[in-house]
This record gives sequence, C-alpha cells and structure tokens, in this order.
Amino acid sequence: MLAESLNENNSLDLEQLRAWAKEHFAPYKILRRLQVLDDLPRHAVPKVK
Repeated sequence: MLAESLNENNSLDLEQLRAWAKEHFAPYKILRRLQVLDDLPRHAVPKVK
C-alpha cells in the first residue's frame, strides 16, 4: 500500500507513477493495482483502516 497526500496545486497521473516505480523498484515490488481516493478511510479513532 502506498499513500500520498497532494495539495491543491498538484495532480497525480497513474501512468507517470507506474513509470517512476519501474525505474526505482524491483519488478516484484511494483504495485499491480493503482487507485486514487479523495480521502483515506478511517476508524472512529483517527487511524487509517
């Protein structure tokens, strides 16, 4: 799992992220599925699920 918080002035392109990962990670460490969420799901206690 990878989480990144972006401010209003930045954007995220999943293809650019995948290309960056291919340059920096071993093939078995590259995530198979990428998903963009507006907010991370949280419990009643402020922890990420």
